[in-house]
Amino acid sequence: MLKMFKSVFVSCCMVSILTIPLASNAFATESVETISASNSILPTVVSDYVDSINNRDWNSFVQTYSPERQQFYQGFPNKEQKENKTGILSVESISVFEAKKLPSNNILKVEPYFADISSAYTDIGYYYVGFNYTVNKESEFFYNGVKYELIATGKLNGQEYIIGHENVYNIDELVALGYAFNSAAEQQANNVVKEREQGHIVNFENKSIQQTTIKEDAQHEELNQIVEENSIDLNQDFPETTTIKKPREQLNLEKAKNGINAQSNSGDIQPLSATSTPSTFKLYITGSGTITNIGFDTYAKNVLPNEWYGSWKSESLKAGAVTIKTYAWYNATYPRKPATDYGAHLTDRWQNYQHYVPNSGQTATNNAVNAVSGIFMVNSDGKVFDAQYRAGSEGDIGTAWGGVLSQWGTQYIAQNYPEYNYYTILSYYYSFSDKSSGYIQTGNY
Repeated sequence: MLKMFKSVFVSCCMVSILTIPLASNAFATESVETISASNSILPTVVSDYVDSINNRDWNSFVQTYSPERQQFYQGFPNKEQKENKTGILSVESISVFEAKKLPSNNILKVEPYFADISSAYTDIGYYYVGFNYTVNKESEFFYNGVKYELIATGKLNGQEYIIGHENVYNIDELVALGYAFNSAAEQQANNVVKEREQGHIVNFENKSIQQTTIKEDAQHEELNQIVEENSIDLNQDFPETTTIKKPREQLNLEKAKNGINAQSNSGDIQPLSATSTPSTFKLYITGSGTITNIGFDTYAKNVLPNEWYGSWKSESLKAGAVTIKTYAWYNATYPRKPATDYGAHLTDRWQNYQHYVPNSGQTATNNAVNAVSGIFMVNSDGKVFDAQYRAGSEGDIGTAWGGVLSQWGTQYIAQNYPEYNYYTILSYYYSFSDKSSGYIQTGNY
């Protein structure tokens, strides 16, 4: 296992795709059930969730979530939230506009993070809910109008909890599965998402929401001034192996490296775009209850040594650095709970994001981040994707084209196939997968 915390990370962290069987899989033939706002048959815990926000009862708000999720809200709400009404505290009122109960057979297509739901829960139900919000001040996280969310509920020891809760950023998938409401409100909410993908933060009425300018901090600027010899020429051609009979994994690696396509986006950086990275993003620090604007290199330097071993090969560490930054970019574009409740894109909690520890950088991991400064991944359509990863097993390369990177696998490739660089490693896992229909692309964005 990777470090002591990794045994917990693999079972809990939402960065990972787990194979825990969902308790409700037995109901694969369950039909979609539409629920009207006036005659809601949503679970009581969802009503409790709505009431807690309307009553500004934040203790009850936290208690609607499962014990696992409650730990994400330690110290919630913080002093700054109370004073400035940020995050979920900006909500003046909330009500159910429309809702559906979804079957479980396609639920992971709709929301992959529901794979993390523990099989210890019973009576699991999945709900697609349009919440009608009135807010104190509109932001990229909450706006006036209907916002669509996915909720999973379940029981543990007879107590009902919200065990999964995610913002919806892929209404098209719901349409394809026949789960959409096809309402005017849903179309307006989908427009908010589509505009966000272009870097335009708009409200329900398609009007721009004024955002606070995020300036790149001095440390990030300094990190971007890397020494030229640490850079990697992505256009270099790697020699073919002399092995006559090549094992399947080697053939896959050779195929992976052939898709290399470094490209540079010289246009203006659009904030929170799916095709161009922001300079910084908002990270919630749980220990201090504060939000910091942090640059991607600074962030990666304080995550990489806590997710990869600093003693691993440099190409493995570079692959890790690019994966960490790409994951952060995706969350900056499509922020998830609980970060959005704090008014942030990510939090530092390793249970549901990446393991950020200030001042934890090591020489080897810092050098790896420097070597790939400014480099991210996009899929074959040129858009950022959810760069999920898991520990994997020592001595195992992991699944080719599986859409989930194996941390141990990156080290396996770097050790056994030194002729391949970090791009090949990343391509081996993410190209030709549910993350990218063709070769992934890397470059300075």
